[in-house]
Amino acid sequence: RDGGPPQGGRHAPDNIFHLLQNGMSFDLGLEPPSFRNSTAVQEFIARVDADFHLVLVLELLDESLVLLRRLMCWDLQHLVYVKLSVQNDFSSSISPDIREKIEQWNSVDLQLYQHFYNKMKKIISEQDEEFHKEVALLRDMNTDLWRNCYSNMLPVYNNNKLGYVLNETHKSNLTCKVLATDDVTQTHVISLKQYKDVLKPNDVLMVRNHMQNQRKHNLAMLEWGDVSKVLGPEKLKTTKIKDEV
Repeated sequence: RDGGPPQGGRHAPDNIFHLLQNGMSFDLGLEPPSFRNSTAVQEFIARVDADFHLVLVLELLDESLVLLRRLMCWDLQHLVYVKLSVQNDFSSSISPDIREKIEQWNSVDLQLYQHFYNKMKKIISEQDEEFHKEVALLRDMNTDLWRNCYSNMLPVYNNNKLGYVLNETHKSNLTCKVLATDDVTQTHVISLKQYKDVLKPNDVLMVRNHMQNQRKHNLAMLEWGDVSKVLGPEKLKTTKIKDEV
């Protein structure tokens, strides 16, 4: 079956394919029954290409970010970043046979990735000298940020994530803390700010506990004391949560 899983193995029921197979394509709108339909897959990729003016590629992140900056008219300093996820020893030691099976099982995602990777390479090849100077400048800015903000970088969560230690001179620097904070915590913090007037006490407590647990692995991330101020003293009082570090 074109684009389907390897023959001879157990197949997951169609209603849970999106949890196990081609997750990226499913999230972008391709239904599991179409995974095996090469025509539907090509139409899906063309539709995604038409819907998104620019698709960033992780392996070409700096170049992708500079293109995004130009598209959105942003300042380059707003694109500095900190690496929080890394490829661990397990993923880099996968045998060629297993890697091939993974690629077969996720063949639609692979086609989607290859399409936008090749497109990004083509876009980069068409850029002028000023573009490549911007890419180099962004890398220099990232290096300066990492050197100024952090004194150490530590692998955590079985080497899947990176944790940081703040330099003594930047222990109160919110930019350094925010950039070292993972996406899940960032989402919680944004929700606290947006829905602070309707949040239930248990929701606030959940965020506080989550942040305290995360900081055991990443001392440079935002502290509860950095974000609880947005709730105000009355909210903290009603939730019976102290404004603590």
